[in-house]
Amino acid sequence: MAQKTGKISPKPYKCRECGHQETHSTNHYGAIYIRCGKCSWKSPMSPTKVFDCLEPLPEGWEKPEEWKMTTLGEVADIVTGK
Repeated sequence: MAQKTGKISPKPYKCRECGHQETHSTNHYGAIYIRCGKCSWKSPMSPTKVFDCLEPLPEGWEKPEEWKMTTLGEVADIVTGK
């Protein structure tokens, strides 16, 4: 079984939407879900952006499964059973 998490370390990440690069400390090499300092202001109702790790995946590691992004409307449909 491949390793998915380990010690926290700083890694370079890149915003999927605008390409902005930032360093973030994580315990994995998968995507992170945060506000982007360059493009989140353009979509205030959905400011969370996906950042991909730019550091090569070490041998014996695999990326965690990505989150399924949902909207408030989809959550309301789940709660109401529509």
